[in-house]
Amino acid sequence: MHCADPECLTGCPTGAIFRDAHGDIDIDASTCIGCFDCATQCPYDAISMVPRASPAAPSGFVTTLKRAFSFKIDRPAPPETSDDPVAIKCNLCEGTSLNPAGAKRKAYSCEENCPTGALVRVDPTQLQSSQEAQFAAAQASMSDIQSARQAVESAQQSLVVAEASVSSARQQLVALQTAVDRAQEHLQHPRNQPLDRASGI
Repeated sequence: MHCADPECLTGCPTGAIFRDAHGDIDIDASTCIGCFDCATQCPYDAISMVPRASPAAPSGFVTTLKRAFSFKIDRPAPPETSDDPVAIKCNLCEGTSLNPAGAKRKAYSCEENCPTGALVRVDPTQLQSSQEAQFAAAQASMSDIQSARQAVESAQQSLVVAEASVSSARQQLVALQTAVDRAQEHLQHPRNQPLDRASGI
């Protein structure tokens, strides 16, 4: 993602900062005069100033042996100051050996060198579409969960009604059993039998 109206580009006195054919902002180091205007104007701190010519690191067989057998921990060197700085910014490794002509997929130094694979270059539009799809799926899941909750509540209410019906049926069954018991007792022990006038009893 690049600025639609980059202040670094409009404020560059030599035109070293330009927009390429793909719409990306880049810096031409050969025309940069190291004035620091772009670095101070960038609201995202995307531009840094570095020495135009970095000093060569000591090398050789003796130096390699000293490093191999040294117990000293090399600390990161502080940023160097220079009388001839140049502005640099990430250009997604454009025009480097990582991206030769005809490469099927672009490679990026930060992505290639990240030891944990935490850096992945993505298409913002695809990422947004993926996030929107995930959000829609989450909303659908929430709707399904809400429907399931309503179904559970309805089932609980039906269970309460069914329990009340079972309780009422049990009461009716107890009353019916009581009536049956009384009827059987009355048949076994009649109290007021009618007199038999023919026998005079």
